[in-house]
Amino acid sequence: MNISDALPTSKESTASERLAALIADYKPLPGIPDEFIGPDGRPRDYWLRYLNSLTDLGADDIGRRFATADRHIHDSGVSYRSYGDTRERTLASLAFAPADRSE
Repeated sequence: MNISDALPTSKESTASERLAALIADYKPLPGIPDEFIGPDGRPRDYWLRYLNSLTDLGADDIGRRFATADRHIHDSGVSYRSYGDTRERTLASLAFAPADRSE
C-alpha cells in the first residue's frame, strides 16, 4: 500500500482523521524499542511534524511526489547490498514498500 492510499480523499476529513488513517495499521513490535511510537502510544513529536506535513498535502499530491521519488531512484540507479549478500538490490524496492518485519 502506498502512503497516499491511506489518506481519506474527502475534503471534509480533518487533519487528525487523515493522520489517524496514515498510522492506523502501524503496530509496534513487543519488546523492541520503537523510534516512531512513544511509550504513551502516540507518534513521537518529530514524526508528527513530518506526518502533519503529509496530511496537509492530500492523497493525490503525496502520490505524485512518491512517484517522482521512485522515478528518480530508478533513473539514478541507486542500489544497496546487505553485508554478506552478493545480490545487488535497487533502492526502489526498499524505499516505499510496506515493511516486512518478519525477517
